[in-house]
Amino acid sequence: MAGIGHIGFPQRWRKRAKPRLRRRGRLDPESQGNLRVAGEPDRRWDPVSVEEIHRKQVDAINRHDANAFAALYATGAVAHDPLYAEPLKGRDAIRRDIEDFLQAFPDLQARLVRVLGSGDTVASEVELSGTHKGSLAGLTGTIPPTNRRVQLRVAAFDRVEGDVIVESRRYYDLAGLMQQLGLLS
Repeated sequence: MAGIGHIGFPQRWRKRAKPRLRRRGRLDPESQGNLRVAGEPDRRWDPVSVEEIHRKQVDAINRHDANAFAALYATGAVAHDPLYAEPLKGRDAIRRDIEDFLQAFPDLQARLVRVLGSGDTVASEVELSGTHKGSLAGLTGTIPPTNRRVQLRVAAFDRVEGDVIVESRRYYDLAGLMQQLGLLS
């Protein structure tokens, strides 16, 4: 079989299956749309627009604009967060969550550390810092203000459809956050 390379893929396909990476971890624009999972529809992933969604999230947090933050999510989006026993369901629930967090940390600032993605899934790392000056919902009830400064790294794995997030899985050190708030020793 002439032209067949590794694992039965023609040589020209095999070269395209390995995207070239830039230093900052984003896919090279020349390789956009060349990744495809067998048996799945051909999804075009635009790293620039996906990174833009995450930059808009960080900008909305820094402006304390819960509506702009929530607008980046689909109406029926689902967000899994370690602070809650059940996932947040719907754009309104996500908006209320970020509103509550911004009220608990009125000087909250965010910095986008990195964004990586493949297919319809994007991973991001964000660094948050702020002073706990308002009530915060916790697993066991409401946490009153502690006036303590916290720094928190959050990793999120988001599934994106078009220009909105349809599912988000957030990961962060909840015990470390509680320790910074003085609730754990």
